[in-house]
Amino acid sequence: MRRELGFSLIEVLIATVIICIAAIALARYQGTMTRSTVMAAERNEAAQYALAEMETVRALALAGTTLTAQTHSPITGKTGVFTVARSAPEAIVVAPTPFSSVRVTVSWDDTEGSTQHVVLQSSMRNAVNSVVGPGITPTP
Repeated sequence: MRRELGFSLIEVLIATVIICIAAIALARYQGTMTRSTVMAAERNEAAQYALAEMETVRALALAGTTLTAQTHSPITGKTGVFTVARSAPEAIVVAPTPFSSVRVTVSWDDTEGSTQHVVLQSSMRNAVNSVVGPGITPTP
């Protein structure tokens, strides 16, 4: 009796089913990774807007400007439309110099329609002349 070389029909069908299951799993994984990448890009852009607003708050505080709560008009970015808001400074009493706490919130609707938020909170000294360093002299 001669033995023929090759694969039987059952072996080919089982191998095809295994390859199809693996391909479906990879396709689902790719979709999840794509969504995660988009969400990370949105979060990163929101964090950049929050950092920019916090730097503006610090500059205004150093200039002696009275800070108030403010919500900016929506900003159309690369990954979505963002709303930037800041809270009015809240006093924190820490001896010997009082500090203020300011919160910046950036919100947007993600690709799935859910509202997302990035919140930054920072403390800063209230006194304009409390910042000293090379080339900076406190004013009386």
